[in-house]
Amino acid sequence: MIWRINLVISYWLTTSVQAIPFYDRHAEGWFWYQSEAWNQEPEIRKEKNSVEKAKSLEERASETLAAYKKTLEQKLHLALINPTPQNVGQYMQLQKQMMERSERFSKTWQQIVLTQPELNHEVKFPTAQYARHVYEDQIRQKKEQTIRQLSKNFGLFYFFSGHCPYCHEFAPIVKMFAEKYHWEVMAISLDGENLDLFEKSQRDNGIAVALGIQSVPVLIAYNATTQELVPLSYALISLDQLEDNVMALRGEG
Repeated sequence: MIWRINLVISYWLTTSVQAIPFYDRHAEGWFWYQSEAWNQEPEIRKEKNSVEKAKSLEERASETLAAYKKTLEQKLHLALINPTPQNVGQYMQLQKQMMERSERFSKTWQQIVLTQPELNHEVKFPTAQYARHVYEDQIRQKKEQTIRQLSKNFGLFYFFSGHCPYCHEFAPIVKMFAEKYHWEVMAISLDGENLDLFEKSQRDNGIAVALGIQSVPVLIAYNATTQELVPLSYALISLDQLEDNVMALRGEG
């Protein structure tokens, strides 16, 4: 985790930079020129200090970082245009200083994650492979339980044609889903032909036209109590995709 945070910070700094004097205003190195600030009159410096104190820590931090980013960008441009040892070295020194700060930030981040679990994203969404398997198993079990619960209120209308190759391929998936989750299926043939897996299919009585069905296969969930009709598929899809579509009945995915 630490190296990823460092990488993000480093990349952000090198791609969107905008600049000022070095962030801490001390130990700036021999290449920092600051005579302008120190040549100002004492009264002017005092007034500026008062304005700085009036700013919040967040405002000063944002200004400091924005200034550092611009300085870093300028040093990079100078090193690219005129790659002398001095110019390249100055840019590398700035990079090194920010990497050291990002490492300290990462270590502090890690300490907080360990001491304040509520801030740890991996508690709910683990990324470690072994933990990921456990998480995915829990999601799968919850999904299967929900789909079985929906079978108490919903059934399936499967619209097909005996001359449709996609309907023949989709039929085993619909059958597998129905048997796995105990959903009732009413297969409706648009051309009067049957499918091997749905020999007791019903001939279309006009419901396909009423529902605006122009091509098959089509799978629709229906609620016998509320008469609600919910399209699940207008094409051949996998069992996993069908399960995900059914989960949409509950606003879940």
